[in-house]
Amino acid sequence: MTLGTAVAPAPHALRDEDAERLAALHRRCFPEEAWTEESFAALLAMPGCHGWLTAENDSPDSPLTALLLARRAADEAEILTLCVSPEHRRQALAKRLVGCLIETLSQGGTAELHLEVAVNNRAARALYGGFGFVEIGRRPDYYTDGTQAERVDACMLRLELCA
Repeated sequence: MTLGTAVAPAPHALRDEDAERLAALHRRCFPEEAWTEESFAALLAMPGCHGWLTAENDSPDSPLTALLLARRAADEAEILTLCVSPEHRRQALAKRLVGCLIETLSQGGTAELHLEVAVNNRAARALYGGFGFVEIGRRPDYYTDGTQAERVDACMLRLELCA
């Protein structure tokens, strides 16, 4: 490691007590469709829901930089949300979190991973494409475009994990 190079803290598993900070980050990333603290708390309490977060440092009250929440049922899983704070984008945080999820699900025998992403979200589609996700369908007018003026389709993606 080069002197002066900061090393980002490793992702850690989401905990029930993270709900407030998760909601705050989600609001920053998705102001038009943000999830509440109560929504996160309810999801984290559900069987099969898990995920990871990254923060600026290891302090328990450190601002979050990224989060991924997924749900597993039987041999399938779905990414429910993935977001990175605007000032921490393009630092491979999302890639690290998706990699953690894929590794965990693969080791646990999950066969498929699903998600939806706005068709015009090029960065997210490139991220998922890099992991081998393929488009399996569309949901018309699923997302707002941020201005509430128009809606955009969701691209439904799938990744086969285990044969």
